[in-house]
Amino acid sequence: DTLRSTRQHLRRHSGSQHKRTERGVDDTAARSAASTPHHTEIARTRTEASTPPRDRAMEVGSDGRPSVLRNKMGKFVSPTPKSVGLTMLDNFPNLEPRYKLSEKSTYLHVNLLHVLKIPDCVFTMNHLTRLDFGLNEIALLSPAVGQLQNLEQLWLNNNPLTSLPPELHLCKKLRVLDVRETKMVALPRELGRLEEWHEIDLTDTPLAEDLKKNDIYADPWDTPKLVAHLDLMDKRATLHEALFEKACAGVYLEIAGDPAHRDRISMLVDAISDAFPLPAEMKNVVRHCDRLLPKDPSSDFPKNHAARIRAKFVNLRRDNEKKKLQAELELKMRALYYDVIDPTHVEKYIKAIYQDPRKLEERPEDASGDELPLELEDIQFLIKNAQRLLPKTPKEITGHGVRAAVWRLQQELRDEREKCVRAVCGALKTLYADTEPPLVLKLGRDTCKLFERDRFATKKELAE
Repeated sequence: DTLRSTRQHLRRHSGSQHKRTERGVDDTAARSAASTPHHTEIARTRTEASTPPRDRAMEVGSDGRPSVLRNKMGKFVSPTPKSVGLTMLDNFPNLEPRYKLSEKSTYLHVNLLHVLKIPDCVFTMNHLTRLDFGLNEIALLSPAVGQLQNLEQLWLNNNPLTSLPPELHLCKKLRVLDVRETKMVALPRELGRLEEWHEIDLTDTPLAEDLKKNDIYADPWDTPKLVAHLDLMDKRATLHEALFEKACAGVYLEIAGDPAHRDRISMLVDAISDAFPLPAEMKNVVRHCDRLLPKDPSSDFPKNHAARIRAKFVNLRRDNEKKKLQAELELKMRALYYDVIDPTHVEKYIKAIYQDPRKLEERPEDASGDELPLELEDIQFLIKNAQRLLPKTPKEITGHGVRAAVWRLQQELRDEREKCVRAVCGALKTLYADTEPPLVLKLGRDTCKLFERDRFATKKELAE
């Protein structure tokens, strides 16, 4: 009986509660229907703001960075001022566990955290061999990165980076650089000094497009070509600075203090740098700038000065090479006349061969008035054919006689080569009888030119 009465009481209580609920719902619906559209919109906005959906799209500001982010509780929040400078995330996670783990693994990976700046403490971790801050919001890399002496791999892909600091070349062990999908427009030329490069990835960057147009870099496989290009740029820039400093401290010491003259010196150095694109040549220009630079940099246009310096440099280089060949010619003469030549007379013979006949007061009877000195190529030809050109005994050696023998043999070789070329052209005429003779002759000479290996014909070349 007690149980039966309790069940009846519960049925009556639940029924009355259900009726009150239905009545409350009807009253709410009636009030909602009677409300204005403006009130309805306000209520809907408040509801969305209080319970943000999980799939709400991330809002982006005018600078391309997220202006609204979701924190750990799942709510959308705006970046707080205290978080600017390290990350745009509210409640930025503690990186201490990652720092401690990197001490054992030597790797540090911090990705997908919208980091704006690599913490300064990272650059004191000299044990790092791999540093990965890809997929963040880093726009500037600190020069302190050069302190990471053991760094081998640097991954900064998918960041708004536009350039890298020159101090990066201080990471002597660096061999992998990943800057894919960044805004990179230039690489520091100092990176060409590093020797351990394995890969530089510039995929989907503005710089990669520019380098591809100049056939320097198309994909990471072209890393050696890119490094060689950076190395060339670095050497040229270094030599350019060295020439300017040496010119201001030497030839133009008295006028270098005047800003107008200093600008003129700078323009002259720029023109000289353009006239000498090879670092080896530019290095010699820096070494001999006291002899090459004009006394007054304002006396002519910089390009004209540079052209004259180029011509003077070529002559000096050829003269130096001729002097170096004197020792080789001396060894050749000693080998030919080893048992009959007087060692004290060798220098006199070489001087007579090198002498400019136009400066002689007395000329041999059989010498022409327009006789020229032997050029660099003539000296090389003499050394190569010394056995055919030098007389049988050293007493017969004279400057005029050796020069005449050189030119006579050169002419003979030219005639022999021309004879072979004509024979080839004659054979082609027979083969192409219906073709115009000038075209056949051009074909014959162009074909023979492909087989020309020496300036003057040789026995082997003529036999072939």
